Amino acid sequence: MTANEGQSASPPRQRWEMSETVEDYLNNIYKDNILSKIKLNGSSIGSGKPLLSTENFFPFSEDSRMTEEEQNKKKKTSRGYTRSGSDKIFLNYLEGIGFPNTQSDYDAYNAKHLTDAEKRGLAALSEEGRNRVNIKLNNIWDNRKIAEDKDVGRTAVHETIHNLTNIHYPNSITEMLRGTSALGQGGDTTNYFHPTERITTKYIDPDTGEFETRPARYWETKDGPVNSKHEQDEMLTQALTNALTGQKPSKYVGGDPSGINSRPWMLYQNMDRPGQGPLGQKGMEEFLMKRIQPFMNQLKSDSEAGYIQNSIWK
Repeated sequence: MTANEGQSASPPRQRWEMSETVEDYLNNIYKDNILSKIKLNGSSIGSGKPLLSTENFFPFSEDSRMTEEEQNKKKKTSRGYTRSGSDKIFLNYLEGIGFPNTQSDYDAYNAKHLTDAEKRGLAALSEEGRNRVNIKLNNIWDNRKIAEDKDVGRTAVHETIHNLTNIHYPNSITEMLRGTSALGQGGDTTNYFHPTERITTKYIDPDTGEFETRPARYWETKDGPVNSKHEQDEMLTQALTNALTGQKPSKYVGGDPSGINSRPWMLYQNMDRPGQGPLGQKGMEEFLMKRIQPFMNQLKSDSEAGYIQNSIWK
């Protein structure tokens, strides 16, 4: 008998399963979303499922291509992501959405966010006074939790749109930008947002007339800025996300609720157009919403048909 004979093997690791609470929460917020009414057919990735499907959602821990250290690092910087050629969507905090706060949650929040002086002041109050303050604090954390849960749902729609524009409607970005120059030609791989040729250190915001410092580019890598195609895709996808959810990104997760994009330092107001100057944030938002409308009409038509129809976007 070998050393391993007679010993039971370790049970295989079970795939992460979404709890009923999380699934019910997501199904409720997506019940009227048109992407959940378009089913994939034929040989498409995810055939038989809706474009927006909870079956595609996983926590970061389920991404076997990243180490635990890499996952923990990404948790600090990302709400969610997807990978080219896959319909899987990885979402931060997915496991906890839809669950109400518990007393231990309130205690943890207060321990982290209240200053020492505030804690001493709270301890000095009468029991009745402490109860009043705690109710007020709990309401604050409840509202924050609700906003954060909604933002996870919004992020899932956003990443789904990345998938559908890259996999299921591969001509969509090019078609949305056809005949325009504000973001370069669709699919342009040149540095249309070139950091020296198109972006200077300071500029006058056309919306306010004020002289302001320009924010950083959308995404810098160790080899420098990514190409324009990524930035085109991100800006149009953010506009589509707002249109398909009616929801601006939450301030609690570093978003800019006043703008169309979840990252306030993306290139809005500082997008120079050769010979014309910057659009300004208002101008860029109006441009994006105008460019996505024909594609939105196609998505609506496909949702009524129940499948992706042949079109210029496909």
